[in-house]
Amino acid sequence: MDIQFIKGDSDPLTYSAIDEIKALLGEKGYYSGPSIDNKTIKETLASEIPRIMVFAVAFILVILALTTTSWFEPLLFIVTMGIGIIINMGSNIIFGEISFLSFSVAAVLQLAVAMDYSIFLLHTFSDEKENSVDSISAMTNALRIAIPSIISSSATTIIGFLALALMQFSIGRDMGFVMAKGIACSLLTVLLLMPALIIRWDKYIDKTHHRPFIPSLDKLSRIIYKGRYIVMAVVLIIIIPAYVAQGMNDFMYGMSVISAGEGTKSYDDQQKMKEIFGESNALMVIIPNTSGITEKAMTKELEALDFVKSATSLTGTLPAGIPESFLPKSLTEQLHTDNYSRIIVAMDCESESDYAFRCSNTVQEITRRYYPEESYYLGSTPATQDMKDIILSDYNTVNMISILGVALVVLLSFRSLALTLSVVIPIEVAVFANMAFPYLQGSKLAFLVVSSVQLGATVDYAILMTNNYCLYNGVKTLAFQAKPLG
Repeated sequence: MDIQFIKGDSDPLTYSAIDEIKALLGEKGYYSGPSIDNKTIKETLASEIPRIMVFAVAFILVILALTTTSWFEPLLFIVTMGIGIIINMGSNIIFGEISFLSFSVAAVLQLAVAMDYSIFLLHTFSDEKENSVDSISAMTNALRIAIPSIISSSATTIIGFLALALMQFSIGRDMGFVMAKGIACSLLTVLLLMPALIIRWDKYIDKTHHRPFIPSLDKLSRIIYKGRYIVMAVVLIIIIPAYVAQGMNDFMYGMSVISAGEGTKSYDDQQKMKEIFGESNALMVIIPNTSGITEKAMTKELEALDFVKSATSLTGTLPAGIPESFLPKSLTEQLHTDNYSRIIVAMDCESESDYAFRCSNTVQEITRRYYPEESYYLGSTPATQDMKDIILSDYNTVNMISILGVALVVLLSFRSLALTLSVVIPIEVAVFANMAFPYLQGSKLAFLVVSSVQLGATVDYAILMTNNYCLYNGVKTLAFQAKPLG
């Protein structure tokens, strides 16, 4: 049974209708289609993201407990980040609406990406506290030292997310603005709230002090330094193959890719329907209602295609000699209006594959031959083709803007082309290597935002290390114009 909804695939009214249909059929029904995919993704994220968030917080607390010297410090990090996340999620109201995907993953991404800033500040405060007479002086010095690293790091991350906002594909724009605002919220809480909390709760930090669990890394640092030429050789060997491989990844673009993984009800339903009826991929063709003869001829040609299970049009359905006026309008308006006709083409192929794209292109070629001036195409396959064309062009643009934006921030911070290259090149090599793995494994990727997020998130470490190098070696940069007090 093919069901057409009045509203869109993600409309609440459509979701309500699906629930009513399932209530009517009970355990007897099997379901598939774009609206089912969207509903499944939303429900899955709504149930799984809170569990993921709890796991992430617990995991972060364990790591922080092992890498800090106070049992209270991890709680301080979580409170600061939690307030930043709440402010970001609440302030999304300024956009009017955001996608459920952005709403679901924003908190986890913000927590993971922005946690570094609070760690930078607290570690710097701990170092300065050993040489200061009181907590306020230590915090003043810590802010003077840490702010350049924090500002530079947050600026590069914000640029990485804002680059997503330049995508034509609206999910990139939606997620880009939400995450860029989230980083800004975290930055403000770290710079304005966290210093006050540290000074207020400093006594609890001291009372819960414990010995370091992580041993000295001096020996490891020396080994890494001695192996610098080997590392450079490895990078020179892999950089070109990794760059080529990451550009050869096979991406998936439709919602069905992420909605029906093995073990889910949607996946089982799809397999059951394929077993009984085979593949069924609906493609709707909208053409001018100008000639019944032309429409009928095109319908017959479409039906003759080996991958077409049926082509339903009004002129193709009416028996010869029966005028359209004999039928009630409530029936004919499903396929005819005064100006347009609709043909429903059931293709025997999945919604997203090279074969499906060829099938869709063949239908469009035939349609344009009969109606060269005006025709429209709706369905999962043509929509996925549009997304593929848009996202592929967006992908290169977003990556280039991300790299240039990050390089510009680093250049302004360090005022040195050599230091800028030292920061950007290692991160880009890591991005290429990471994106090359799916190609080498033969797997497919569902999203194209990974490289931008990785660039914006991990460049923080390169900036921090470079800042420390400049600070301890007396290298003058824009980041170190202000000297610590006392």
